[in-house]
Formats: sequence, C-alpha cells, structure tokens
Amino acid sequence: MIDQNSQYNQLPKELDSVFSELEMN
Repeated sequence: MIDQNSQYNQLPKELDSVFSELEMN
C-alpha cells in the first residue's frame, strides 16, 4: 500500500514539472 501511495504522490510532482516546462515555453 505504501508503494502505491508513493507512486500517486510522485504523479503530481511530474505533472507540476510538465506544467512548469509549458509555462517556461
């Protein structure tokens, strides 16, 4: 269960990274 939570927590981080790149461009 903890591993699953970890993956879900990583998703927002990756999405944030993508949005950050889009805003920079």
